[in-house]
Amino acid sequence: MPKRIKLTDIRRAVLIKLRNGSMITIDSSNMADLDGRPISPDTRYFLTQHRLIERFDNTKAVTTKGNGFVISGKGRDLLEMLERETPWEGKKDIEKILKFPHPDKEPATERQKSFMDRLGISYEPEISKAHASAIISEHIDKGEHLSTELQTDHNIFRRASVKHSGPKIMWLFVISFIILVIFLLFFLFSRNI
Repeated sequence: MPKRIKLTDIRRAVLIKLRNGSMITIDSSNMADLDGRPISPDTRYFLTQHRLIERFDNTKAVTTKGNGFVISGKGRDLLEMLERETPWEGKKDIEKILKFPHPDKEPATERQKSFMDRLGISYEPEISKAHASAIISEHIDKGEHLSTELQTDHNIFRRASVKHSGPKIMWLFVISFIILVIFLLFFLFSRNI
């Protein structure tokens, strides 16, 4: 019998969605979502700390496509215990409890639209937030449509990332140079003998 854990309505709704086959996925920014809806870090950490959820495949990184968090045996047991003890009023309104609009249906923000205008991207007036984000990312990755002002911002970001990888490249160069010197010395001495 699992230890008595108090669940908020949101945490309980998340566990029920997981029991019904959904999966919490983690993106490259370590942000969690459930069926396209963001999950609060507090909720995620509470569920993992109490071992109510577990990684779907422990052999892969949690950010790998198709991997994420699913309900654990302990989480299933807790839900069953809670359902036997007290009926839950919110069971029918799980979507309302999670109350996050689906990102594909949420309209793009004015800031996104303004940025797309600055990039010279044409878009439908009713574009969704997720679609706008994808289009912006695609154009920034290409880097070819950036104005000089935006190109400067983009280059500053690139210089910052190179600045952090510079020491690694230097060490790689030093080690390669040492190996080359050792090889040349070995070659010269082997010819003289």
